[in-house]
Amino acid sequence: ALPTTADNTASLEMSRNAAGTAKKRALLEFDISSLSADLVETITDATLTMNNTGGSYGGVATFQFYRVTVTNWTEAATWNTYDGGNAWGTPGGDYTTTLGMTVDGGGTPIDFSIGDPAGMDLLVTDAIDSRSGILSLIGLLEAVGAANSWIGDSSEAVSSSNRPTLTINYLPCPVIERIVR
Repeated sequence: ALPTTADNTASLEMSRNAAGTAKKRALLEFDISSLSADLVETITDATLTMNNTGGSYGGVATFQFYRVTVTNWTEAATWNTYDGGNAWGTPGGDYTTTLGMTVDGGGTPIDFSIGDPAGMDLLVTDAIDSRSGILSLIGLLEAVGAANSWIGDSSEAVSSSNRPTLTINYLPCPVIERIVR
């Protein structure tokens, strides 16, 4: 409904109204560049945790998280632009469904703890291998019923322990020693 307004407040929101014409999507970015590319083969799991702080929906809601394909989006992003001035290729955000995951929630807004081995692990590996360690995600909400929304804290809510977190577990790489004779 407000395609030229940046909504980079202390909250993240994914929503869709009853008619499906007014939508909000959440953009997330994690800098995991400090992780070595050598870890890619030893990642055992990766979990995205997002805590619900408000919103409402009836019935079943389907939440989708995909890799953003625009690498230089900023917090000035709007529905129409990725940085307050340059247009997304597709209004609402450019993303690929090749890498991502879907989570279903029913009844009341849910906390996410997404550790799908076929989802988050691949997104983390892709970020380390191909995106200079930057993992950018977009969160979408598709729901059945009336006006639907999910609200959580963003990193701007500095005092909040509810901000999105990415936890990566990996096995330490063995040290290989060469003995010279």
